[in-house]
Amino acid sequence: MPEKKKFTKDVLKIKEPEVLVDSICNKLREDIFHRFRRRGAVVGISGGIDSSVTLAIAVRAFGAEKVLGVLLPEHDSSLTVKILHWNSRILLIRLLLKKISAKH
Repeated sequence: MPEKKKFTKDVLKIKEPEVLVDSICNKLREDIFHRFRRRGAVVGISGGIDSSVTLAIAVRAFGAEKVLGVLLPEHDSSLTVKILHWNSRILLIRLLLKKISAKH
């Protein structure tokens, strides 16, 4: 059995980010288009870094015309919605706004 590497902050160091992103995009295209036979992606966007990076990778992998961004703001996030709307215009994706918080 191979020896496991010790979990340290060094796992966050990416030596060749472009190569890694290309690899992720290739895997996404293969899985989505061929394995699952889908035409694109729907990405839930909260305004955080995780969903923003996921959205950018999806656009790179599939093309903007095959990505739908679903904004999921809470009741107090009007600035977040404005920023996400602006980012969606840069990435040229379609947006759907769905409020997820309960009315108070």
